[in-house]
Amino acid sequence: MSRPNRTSPEHPGTALERVELRKAACGEIFALRHNVLTVGTGRKSSDYPGDTDPSTHHFGAFLDGRNIGCATFLRSEWNHLPAWQLRGMAVEFVFRSSGLGGKLLDFAEDFIRRDSEIHQLWCNARIKAVNFYLRHGWQTESEPFDIPGVGPHVKMSKSLT
Repeated sequence: MSRPNRTSPEHPGTALERVELRKAACGEIFALRHNVLTVGTGRKSSDYPGDTDPSTHHFGAFLDGRNIGCATFLRSEWNHLPAWQLRGMAVEFVFRSSGLGGKLLDFAEDFIRRDSEIHQLWCNARIKAVNFYLRHGWQTESEPFDIPGVGPHVKMSKSLT
Protein backbone atom coordinates (compact mmCIF):
# COMPACT_ATOMS: atom_id res chain seq x y z
CA MET A 1 0.00 0.00 0.00
CA SER A 2 1.45 3.37 -0.91
CA ARG A 3 2.02 6.10 1.61
CA PRO A 4 1.20 9.72 0.93
CA ASN A 5 3.90 12.40 0.87
CA ARG A 6 6.74 10.09 -0.16
CA THR A 7 8.39 12.87 -2.11
CA SER A 8 9.31 16.41 -1.27
CA PRO A 9 9.68 19.32 -3.69
CA GLU A 10 13.07 20.13 -2.19
CA HIS A 11 15.98 18.29 -0.61
CA PRO A 12 15.09 17.19 2.96
CA GLY A 13 18.27 18.79 4.36
CA THR A 14 17.27 22.19 3.00
CA ALA A 15 13.71 21.81 4.24
CA LEU A 16 14.87 20.91 7.78
CA GLU A 17 16.04 24.49 8.29
CA ARG A 18 12.36 25.51 8.34
CA VAL A 19 11.06 22.73 10.60
CA GLU A 20 9.27 23.81 13.76
CA LEU A 21 9.55 21.43 16.74
CA ARG A 22 6.78 21.91 19.29
CA LYS A 23 4.17 20.30 21.49
CA ALA A 24 1.25 19.16 19.38
CA ALA A 25 -2.39 18.27 19.80
CA CYS A 26 -3.07 14.57 19.25
CA GLY A 27 -5.27 15.40 16.25
CA GLU A 28 -2.28 17.03 14.54
CA ILE A 29 -0.21 13.83 14.56
CA PHE A 30 -2.74 11.02 13.95
CA ALA A 31 -2.51 11.08 10.15
CA LEU A 32 1.29 10.72 10.14
CA ARG A 33 1.20 8.10 12.89
CA HIS A 34 -1.38 6.16 10.88
CA ASN A 35 0.50 6.41 7.56
CA VAL A 36 3.88 5.42 8.99
CA LEU A 37 3.05 3.04 11.84
CA THR A 38 -0.43 1.61 11.32
CA VAL A 39 -0.92 1.04 7.58
CA GLY A 40 -0.25 -2.60 6.77
CA THR A 41 -0.36 -3.88 10.35
CA GLY A 42 -3.99 -4.91 10.49
CA ARG A 43 -4.69 -2.34 13.20
CA LYS A 44 -7.75 -0.24 12.52
CA SER A 45 -6.71 2.80 14.52
CA SER A 46 -3.56 4.73 15.25
CA ASP A 47 -4.79 6.03 18.58
CA TYR A 48 -3.43 4.64 21.84
CA PRO A 49 -5.02 4.35 25.26
CA GLY A 50 -4.02 7.51 27.12
CA ASP A 51 -3.67 9.72 24.02
CA THR A 52 -6.27 12.15 25.32
CA ASP A 53 -5.15 12.06 28.96
CA PRO A 54 -4.18 15.59 30.10
CA SER A 55 -0.78 14.34 31.30
CA THR A 56 0.15 12.91 27.88
CA HIS A 57 2.67 14.87 25.82
CA HIS A 58 2.48 14.85 22.02
CA PHE A 59 5.35 16.38 20.07
CA GLY A 60 5.54 17.21 16.41
CA ALA A 61 7.90 18.39 13.71
CA PHE A 62 6.11 20.68 11.29
CA LEU A 63 7.28 21.88 7.89
CA ASP A 64 5.22 24.76 6.51
CA GLY A 65 2.42 23.66 8.85
CA ARG A 66 2.49 19.99 7.74
CA ASN A 67 3.30 17.31 10.32
CA ILE A 68 6.40 15.36 9.23
CA GLY A 69 7.46 13.85 12.57
CA CYS A 70 5.75 12.87 15.81
CA ALA A 71 6.32 11.29 19.21
CA THR A 72 4.03 10.71 22.17
CA PHE A 73 4.99 10.25 25.84
CA LEU A 74 2.36 8.67 28.11
CA ARG A 75 2.51 8.39 31.91
CA SER A 76 3.35 4.80 32.75
CA GLU A 77 5.57 2.65 34.97
CA TRP A 78 8.99 1.13 34.51
CA ASN A 79 10.09 -1.49 37.06
CA HIS A 80 7.15 -0.46 39.30
CA LEU A 81 8.24 3.20 39.37
CA PRO A 82 6.70 6.20 37.58
CA ALA A 83 7.96 6.62 34.03
CA TRP A 84 7.11 8.00 30.60
CA GLN A 85 6.43 5.54 27.79
CA LEU A 86 7.39 6.68 24.31
CA ARG A 87 4.84 5.53 21.75
CA GLY A 88 4.02 6.41 18.20
CA MET A 89 7.33 7.91 17.14
CA ALA A 90 7.25 8.38 13.38
CA VAL A 91 9.01 10.41 10.69
CA GLU A 92 7.68 10.91 7.18
CA PHE A 93 9.48 8.59 4.77
CA VAL A 94 11.39 11.26 2.82
CA PHE A 95 12.86 12.70 6.05
CA ARG A 96 14.20 9.43 7.48
CA SER A 97 17.98 9.44 8.05
CA SER A 98 17.99 13.25 7.82
CA GLY A 99 18.50 13.82 11.56
CA LEU A 100 14.89 14.95 12.05
CA GLY A 101 13.95 12.02 14.30
CA GLY A 102 16.91 12.68 16.58
CA LYS A 103 16.11 16.38 16.82
CA LEU A 104 12.50 15.60 17.65
CA LEU A 105 13.50 13.02 20.29
CA ASP A 106 16.01 15.44 21.84
CA PHE A 107 13.36 18.18 21.90
CA ALA A 108 10.84 15.90 23.63
CA GLU A 109 13.40 14.62 26.16
CA ASP A 110 14.49 18.18 26.99
CA PHE A 111 10.86 19.17 27.53
CA ILE A 112 10.26 16.22 29.88
CA ARG A 113 13.55 16.86 31.72
CA ARG A 114 12.46 20.47 32.42
CA ASP A 115 8.72 19.95 32.89
CA SER A 116 8.46 16.71 34.85
CA GLU A 117 9.81 15.26 38.06
CA ILE A 118 9.71 11.86 36.34
CA HIS A 119 12.88 11.29 34.34
CA GLN A 120 12.61 7.61 33.45
CA LEU A 121 11.70 6.79 29.85
CA TRP A 122 10.95 3.48 28.15
CA CYS A 123 9.55 2.14 24.91
CA ASN A 124 8.87 -0.97 22.86
CA ALA A 125 11.23 -0.29 19.97
CA ARG A 126 10.92 -1.93 16.59
CA ILE A 127 14.07 -3.93 15.89
CA LYS A 128 14.86 -1.75 12.87
CA ALA A 129 14.86 1.35 15.15
CA VAL A 130 17.12 -0.02 17.91
CA ASN A 131 20.32 1.57 16.58
CA PHE A 132 18.56 4.96 16.39
CA TYR A 133 17.67 4.77 20.08
CA LEU A 134 21.11 3.46 21.06
CA ARG A 135 22.70 6.51 19.35
CA HIS A 136 20.48 8.70 21.54
CA GLY A 137 21.51 7.12 24.84
CA TRP A 138 18.80 4.50 25.25
CA GLN A 139 19.61 0.98 26.46
CA THR A 140 18.21 -2.36 25.32
CA GLU A 141 16.35 -4.01 28.22
CA SER A 142 14.92 -7.24 26.80
CA GLU A 143 15.27 -10.02 24.32
CA PRO A 144 13.31 -9.56 21.09
CA PHE A 145 9.58 -10.24 21.26
CA ASP A 146 6.87 -10.11 18.64
CA ILE A 147 3.92 -7.74 18.56
CA PRO A 148 1.38 -9.54 16.35
CA GLY A 149 0.81 -7.75 13.06
CA VAL A 150 3.62 -5.28 13.73
CA GLY A 151 6.75 -7.39 14.12
CA PRO A 152 9.78 -7.86 16.37
CA HIS A 153 10.49 -5.37 19.17
CA VAL A 154 12.71 -4.97 22.24
CA LYS A 155 12.11 -2.99 25.40
CA MET A 156 14.44 0.00 25.74
CA SER A 157 14.91 2.59 28.47
CA LYS A 158 16.67 5.83 29.25
CA SER A 159 17.12 7.87 32.41
CA LEU A 160 17.19 11.63 31.91
CA THR A 161 19.11 12.22 35.15
